[in-house]
Amino acid sequence: RFMSVRGLGDVYKRQVYTRLYPCVFATAFQWSIFCGAQGFNCATIFNSNNYRQFSSSFAEVYLNKDPSFRPKMKFFGCTLLFYHFGVVYVYLILKAFSSYAIWSGLLPLVVAAVMIHLHRKELAVAKVE
Repeated sequence: RFMSVRGLGDVYKRQVYTRLYPCVFATAFQWSIFCGAQGFNCATIFNSNNYRQFSSSFAEVYLNKDPSFRPKMKFFGCTLLFYHFGVVYVYLILKAFSSYAIWSGLLPLVVAAVMIHLHRKELAVAKVE
């Protein structure tokens, strides 16, 4: 009797982790998708290099008065900002919905799809003109 109850608990625990597999699978694609955004190599799932790039660009802009580093500073600063927004979002969703929080990933995907569609529309209009 004890073994059967324990076995069911282990199965439940494995189900919780298998719901997270799509997230782990998707992170592998980020290395190839974001390898040249605006001319910068950027990993959206790690902070260390992004923080270094942001702080060195910040120093160039504000300490050395070199405005050519402003786009790089803005790019990596926004990457860090939205990364941390994402961490807070995921934490709150996980606290509220446990393993079913995986479905909350659809919201950013829909927003991204709309943004891509609008950007392609703008490019098509600009190409016609």
